[in-house]
Amino acid sequence: MELNNLILVTGGNGQLAKSMLDVYPKRELYLATKSELDVTDKNLVSKIISKIKPRKIFHFASLTRADDCARDPDLAYRINVEGTRNIVEVCKKFDIPLLFVSTNEVFDGKKKSAYIEKDKANPITIAGKTKFHAENIIKENLKKYFIIRTSWLYSKWSRNFLYVIFSKAKELKQIRIVKDEISSPTYSLDLAAAIKELLLSDEFGLYHLVNEGMASRLQLAKKAFALSDVDGINIIPISLKDFDRPSKPPLFSPLKNTKAREMGIVLPRWEDGLRRFLKENTL
Repeated sequence: MELNNLILVTGGNGQLAKSMLDVYPKRELYLATKSELDVTDKNLVSKIISKIKPRKIFHFASLTRADDCARDPDLAYRINVEGTRNIVEVCKKFDIPLLFVSTNEVFDGKKKSAYIEKDKANPITIAGKTKFHAENIIKENLKKYFIIRTSWLYSKWSRNFLYVIFSKAKELKQIRIVKDEISSPTYSLDLAAAIKELLLSDEFGLYHLVNEGMASRLQLAKKAFALSDVDGINIIPISLKDFDRPSKPPLFSPLKNTKAREMGIVLPRWEDGLRRFLKENTL
């Protein structure tokens, strides 16, 4: 097997990287974990990519949890910004197409309808600011790139919102859930499939890829419990401002898949993605 036939995937232990294995043959992907490829190490990044010379790079390595970014902004900057810069420099040198995953948190949440690709970004969190900075580094230095913004990603490989609420429900029988934070819950396998379809084209640029529709944290939780036949849980709706956490995300940040839809790429509705996830996994 020649290494340069591979797609190099940074952040190989992450949920999206593992989801890609469900849509690509394993022989086509090189999932590089942090221990193998620390993207903040410029010399290591150059050495490994120069050796492999992959046909594409999926840059998934990042500090994604908004609260972790808020707790350690310097680390978020090193990973999300400088790490991306290191990857971009080598992509530019060897003319390697790059796919980068960004976030709904590049927006400030003040819009009254779902955000489209043309909307002006104005991040208010460290997570959003560092990801948007990374987006700009890519745009300024590369021609062959896909920037994918997604939202509220979940899978069986991550301790995400769904795992947290099910765990708390089993332990406490009463949970507080935010009612006024709204976005687009997205099943990682649906995103992976959409990414593969998008990459069949050479229509480089910025795309929103999320499951169709929008929901609040409260709506998502209630739907998940209903689909899992979980009852007897006392759900206490609260406002985001009353939820004690290091990061305060935008209240309203659903994304709309405008450009991908024009190409015939449409993800299932979020309810459908959630249904399939819960059917395939026990929480």
